[in-house]
Amino acid sequence: IEPLSDQESVPFEDDPSWVWSLRTEATDYPELYLVEVTVAKLGETPLGTVSQGLRRWMRDPNVFLEAAEQQAQLEAEQS
Repeated sequence: IEPLSDQESVPFEDDPSWVWSLRTEATDYPELYLVEVTVAKLGETPLGTVSQGLRRWMRDPNVFLEAAEQQAQLEAEQS
């Protein structure tokens, strides 16, 4: 598990010729982030580097944790 913070060209522990990057971007919806993960094989041949990326919306876990805490507090006050 990685924090939702931008990271660039982080090598994999078992093979440093493979790297990953993470980019996050706020959206118009405060509870959602646009998250882009890219995995790349650093080029050691004339063919160069090969990479593949994935973009997804992801819920901000803090928004939902805060809502759950508020709900639990309300339920405790009502008991």
